[in-house]
Amino acid sequence: MVRRVVTVKSITLTADKPSISVGATSTITSTVLPDNATDKTVLLSVDDPAIATLTGNTLTGISAGVVTVIGTDATKQVTGTVKVTITKTE
Repeated sequence: MVRRVVTVKSITLTADKPSISVGATSTITSTVLPDNATDKTVLLSVDDPAIATLTGNTLTGISAGVVTVIGTDATKQVTGTVKVTITKTE
């Protein structure tokens, strides 16, 4: 029996907190479609590690600014993004 490969068509990223202060965290969640995709692995990265860092799916604010979290499928063909604002601690 030949197993049919179902490729990822879209990745949607969400942040449980779209705005956090320096030192605070936000959890990034990914949704992969279709639901029956063969490999639903999503690799997360940030566009500016001077503003925020990622450990697993936890984003930590480093300095004030806006960071884009990028989720890429295992084939590096499909991406999704979410922006998170980091504010100075008062």
